[in-house]
Amino acid sequence: LTGYFTKYDCSSSDINPIGGISKTDLKNFLVYCAEKFQFTTLRGILAAPPTAELEPLTDGQLSQTDEVKTKSAPSFSKSNIISLD
Repeated sequence: LTGYFTKYDCSSSDINPIGGISKTDLKNFLVYCAEKFQFTTLRGILAAPPTAELEPLTDGQLSQTDEVKTKSAPSFSKSNIISLD
């Protein structure tokens, strides 16, 4: 797994049905469900940037996302490709 999580928030359950699914596969599944079953609410979820919401909003906007732009760390999409090799 790549990234971080906040204990007792996104990982508080003993049963985690999407815990073993890559973010790319989960996103593809949500796209499929939005198109196939016309679940329009999923489009808002898909458009939202990934964030742990650890920093307060700045002027009503997110001030931190999970993908901080650095030269030392790959993006989620690149690290997913690396993990599948």
